[in-house]
Amino acid sequence: MEYHKPVLLNESVDGLNIVPEGIYVDLTYGSGGHSKEILKRLKGGKLIAFDQDIEAKQNAINDKRFVFINGNFRFFKNFLLYLG
Repeated sequence: MEYHKPVLLNESVDGLNIVPEGIYVDLTYGSGGHSKEILKRLKGGKLIAFDQDIEAKQNAINDKRFVFINGNFRFFKNFLLYLG
């Protein structure tokens, strides 16, 4: 599957006011463009990404601060409770 290039990448991530040790959730991971930029700004913390497309799993980032969940984001509350 071909994914789009993130639009307004820096502007949208700037708007998150990333806290270096914070916890963030990307509910529409896709090719991981926004997630990669968020991880660049995290010193520690955690980023949890959701995508139900199997192709998105192939784009998962290998980083100890990153968790990829191959599932529909409508279940994100349950997953976050499970992950603590």
